[in-house]
Amino acid sequence: MTKYIIIFTLLISASALSAAEPVRIQDGKFMTIKGGHLSYEDRRVRFWGVNFCAGVKREGKDLDLCFDRLVDLGVNGVRINLFGRIFSTGDPEDKVTYKVPETVVGSNSHMDKLDRSVYLAKQRNMFFWMSFENDDFKPGDYDLLPDDGTREVWNQAIENNCKPEFLVFVYPRAAQVFMQFAKNLLDHVNPYTQRRWADEETIALWEVFNENLFVRDFAFGDLWNRLPDALQADLTRQWNDWLTKRYKDDAGLKRAWGELPPGESLVKKNVAYAPLYTKAKKVDGAGYQPSFEYGDEGKTIAKYPYRRGEDVVRFACFLYRDFHRRFEKFVRKLGKGIAVVPITPTGSFERCFAQYHAADCGDFFSTGVYGFAFRSWAMDGTEPYYPYQPRVNGHPLMGQPVDIMYPAGKPYLLYECNDYRPNPYGVSFPLRIATMLIHQNADGAFWFNWDDAGYLGNLKTDEDYANTRLPMPDLNYPNASLILANDEAFLSAVKGAGAMFLDARLPAARKPKTVVIGKDLLFNLSQPVMGDLEWRLRRAAWRKGIRLKFDPSRFSKFPPDVEEGNKIRQGPYTIFDWANHRGSITVDAP
Repeated sequence: MTKYIIIFTLLISASALSAAEPVRIQDGKFMTIKGGHLSYEDRRVRFWGVNFCAGVKREGKDLDLCFDRLVDLGVNGVRINLFGRIFSTGDPEDKVTYKVPETVVGSNSHMDKLDRSVYLAKQRNMFFWMSFENDDFKPGDYDLLPDDGTREVWNQAIENNCKPEFLVFVYPRAAQVFMQFAKNLLDHVNPYTQRRWADEETIALWEVFNENLFVRDFAFGDLWNRLPDALQADLTRQWNDWLTKRYKDDAGLKRAWGELPPGESLVKKNVAYAPLYTKAKKVDGAGYQPSFEYGDEGKTIAKYPYRRGEDVVRFACFLYRDFHRRFEKFVRKLGKGIAVVPITPTGSFERCFAQYHAADCGDFFSTGVYGFAFRSWAMDGTEPYYPYQPRVNGHPLMGQPVDIMYPAGKPYLLYECNDYRPNPYGVSFPLRIATMLIHQNADGAFWFNWDDAGYLGNLKTDEDYANTRLPMPDLNYPNASLILANDEAFLSAVKGAGAMFLDARLPAARKPKTVVIGKDLLFNLSQPVMGDLEWRLRRAAWRKGIRLKFDPSRFSKFPPDVEEGNKIRQGPYTIFDWANHRGSITVDAP
């Protein structure tokens, strides 16, 4: 078998790699945005961070050592992930989900460890990226608001597994319960810093939901079929109101769509939300990346005008963006910090342009990378790299299209970098991430996951770590077979790439090309994913750099396609070369 080698040549002066003076967290000063980038006290902030998953794992002095180790790694940010369960009181007798537990200092409860983590981070000038995520609703949440006779609708929605991450967009009552939960989170006082979370300087970023896919699941998936009849009826009314505002009357609607079936009328508010993927079946893929299998939907869609299908997707985007507008307006009034710090609806990881467009309504944009270097189930066993897909002798692409999803004029972050199962090519991944961020002049990356308090039920002590070979946090998650905190080889690669990204002043792309993603791609109901266009754009991105502009009023416009070749030169200093089956990145900078 041919042996393939990754070579990384770094020729940068010692002064260029000397640590830049980090920003200092100050009382009454909060993260903002300036010139399209994150800014603290008029200084641009780039993040090289990690994720804490499903709770803070360490306790007592071990938690102090954990943060000291993060400092050694060069980390300046922590994102919390899947923390919804710890924001509940934890009492099985509690009948509501919008209450937030108080922190008892020294109790080592989930909230105590999180609050103390924020305190330790603040001491080390390390920022937090927080989430409003709530895992579930309960029947008792209904009583937060006056009874309007819809209790059975509320209970049916919960029984049909309609989570907060979906219900808030389609059910006004659910939105109000969720906003009360958000208010309670922001009112929570950290006893270690004596700050409400709404006023905490260490909290630099907020997201509403983790990996929310409402638009994809509502317009292209099976969510409609899971809603109670009463919610479907109310959504039909909202749909008709939206169409009336857009087209005024039946005549205007017919002009836009070309036809309107007999009996449907905006006056009667009975224009059906259709066409739908009525036989969409959700299929769970590797690494928690679900997809849909469709039945005869091609025939179903063909019965309706194309423009009607466009409006089905437009309406889903409207619901998404309208909720975020109302949510942000509500929370901005609740404190000094939350009044100004950047908020995003979610991080995006799918290949659905409509979902990306909907999530672009926040202050910053984030995407995730699931590279799946270990991908035996998707490969022919005779392939020379089997069972890995290292991409060391081809274009240096990522698992997801993170290299092309940078919207113009906003900070751009990778919320999860997820490709670190031990393999001969693993160290190339952090370097690809850092090089892409530098070239695109992006704002940072957060590595998943530092340590785990949720999935790893069998690793509770240091002895468990020592006695368990290659601990895998989740057998269904093959790209995450080691907890980051104790993978010394990969951490060395992360630290080196982070130093390059944070401290070496390498030039970014000088004139990124603007790519207009228009209505033909955003609202094409028959094409849920971006397709081959992704690869054309990625080749352009690594040469010139690109910025996306979502424009639902016009058609898409792309830079000219360029053949790939064996080399990419990113400006005067960085060259990728995969000629003769070798993969190398050379950075030669003064």
